[in-house]
Amino acid sequence: MSFNLQSFVLGPLGNNTYLLSSPVNHEGVVIDPSFNVDRIIKFAGEQNINLTQVWLTHAHYDHFAGARNLMDLFPQIKIGLHPADLFLLERGGLAGLMGIDHPEIFTPDLAFADNAQLQLGEDVFSVLHTPGHPPGHVVFYCAAASAAFCGDLI
Repeated sequence: MSFNLQSFVLGPLGNNTYLLSSPVNHEGVVIDPSFNVDRIIKFAGEQNINLTQVWLTHAHYDHFAGARNLMDLFPQIKIGLHPADLFLLERGGLAGLMGIDHPEIFTPDLAFADNAQLQLGEDVFSVLHTPGHPPGHVVFYCAAASAAFCGDLI
């Protein structure tokens, strides 16, 4: 494993949000940016990490609430989601059912597919489609690091 990992517990539900960064090219990926991404932005700035992508395990509001903030501050950032969850994203990720204002909606740039490969520096992550929690749920697995980022799968 060559990537660096920083975890954050964010938002009213205490969601796990991860910042993966490459020591090779200083690119960073945020997985499931929940509310209050200011801590991630501050940490990335302090560590000279260039945030380039957001990988969403699924489209429930508590896993993407901070995505729009990241897009506004980092115009080059690309956001990925499995297409089976687009309907959920467009409806605010069920925020309204929980009595929470809808987070700002966006259009994903990357459409994740089962067994797709994602690159971060020298590390390769496999996208594993794990439908059930919602239909488009995915896991990001890095075999070299024996690491899996599984959203709400378990």
